[in-house]
Amino acid sequence: MTSEEKATSLGEKAKRKKDLQEVADRLGWRDVNTSEECFILSEIRPEDHWATLKLRNSGTNLFQIFNSFVTDSLVDKIVTRYNDENHTFGTSKTHINHKRYYVRKKHIWQAFAVQLYIIGRQERPVEVRKNVNFKRKMIEEARSYFLSKHEVKPVGRELIESLIAHAHITSDDTEELSKNFQSIVHKLGQSIAGDEKLFFFSGNSGDIRLVVSKPGKVGLWFFELCCMLRVGDKELPYLLHFKLAKSQSNENTIDKIVQSWVDVTKSIGQDLVAPEELPNPDTYLAADSYYMSKASRDILVKSGQRFLMSCKEDRVKVEVARVHNDDQPDKPGLSRTIYNDQTQELFTYHYDTQKGVGKKYNLSRGLIRSTRRDKILLHKNRVPGYTYYKTMFEVCDKFNRNLHDRAWPLKRGGKKIPGDLGCQHDFSMAAIIQNTIHAYLVITCKNPDNHEFESLILTLANEVYYQSL
Repeated sequence: MTSEEKATSLGEKAKRKKDLQEVADRLGWRDVNTSEECFILSEIRPEDHWATLKLRNSGTNLFQIFNSFVTDSLVDKIVTRYNDENHTFGTSKTHINHKRYYVRKKHIWQAFAVQLYIIGRQERPVEVRKNVNFKRKMIEEARSYFLSKHEVKPVGRELIESLIAHAHITSDDTEELSKNFQSIVHKLGQSIAGDEKLFFFSGNSGDIRLVVSKPGKVGLWFFELCCMLRVGDKELPYLLHFKLAKSQSNENTIDKIVQSWVDVTKSIGQDLVAPEELPNPDTYLAADSYYMSKASRDILVKSGQRFLMSCKEDRVKVEVARVHNDDQPDKPGLSRTIYNDQTQELFTYHYDTQKGVGKKYNLSRGLIRSTRRDKILLHKNRVPGYTYYKTMFEVCDKFNRNLHDRAWPLKRGGKKIPGDLGCQHDFSMAAIIQNTIHAYLVITCKNPDNHEFESLILTLANEVYYQSL
């Protein structure tokens, strides 16, 4: 490019920026003076900052909560699917001696109990071990464990192997399961967060995604909506809604995902207010830039949903041009904020000094403008909107971190059995387990520090097995 072409290009860029700034001024955007005003969350009672559950009974056991999620109707669906598929099992290399078994609910409960036992133990095959079939060894260990505890012999190993391989909670069940998660929530707290989880899977699947920026790099992509529970001084993440991103579905668009999250905020606690009222008017939705588009923004504004969301520069060009209207050089720690008095939207640019974060744009709606000196002093070191967003968004990260070493530890698929349905089941079961444990600790007011994961899971496995008898 010649010097003349460069000059022309820079001139056109400057003109476009000036035109966008004029549009922003007409729309009502103005600079924020942080020494004279601040933007705060809606004021609520301290106990309302966290989501609350309907159940409050120190006698509640783990299975009662587990059964609220994995309901009898869901188990019936799994039974029907398995029986309709006409699965056979046996040791013969020919099909002559193979058995066809029509299962009942008790068999599904026992298969779940065995899975919970193996998840609780978190043992994996190691090369130095002389293990011909490590999964088979763990199933036999689980069967012996339940026999010693209950003095009732479990169903055969071959059937349990078949059920683990084929009797799954799949993506077709996620909406029902999500509603079951929501069914025990009394009211949402001050914040919920939407994000995604790339659940590692490297087998054959039409829904597999490659995301090099994620730790696992490859796997199935699940959309998540989480809230935070509290017991004592401990915060525990809780999954409200999840959905598998399918490659052949038109239900994965950003606006439809955001709409499903808004629907959750409208349904939980609806029985506590009049039909025309919002049941969670003080709840803010936090999400990253993937979920901010013109369509999703319109949905949030139209529904009256408060939100704090990160933005991609190319999706908020007008606001970006306006927030950079002084042409000052960037430097780490720099912040600029504009506010629209008409729409009550706050837009912030912040050059975050945290390693790996860098330059961020944040759009908020529903924060309360205040000119009180005490509030301004309290928010002196907070970046308008952005600081709240970072705090609220952490709930999904906490939920996903808690999945590590708490999911099915063995390989899925193989021997002509596709592994993607097993992977869907493993994520669902990991979410069910985490929600069950966290709800149990909150409902019974137990300190999480005093209860280890393995002991809780083995207790749950025994209660599930007892249910099958």
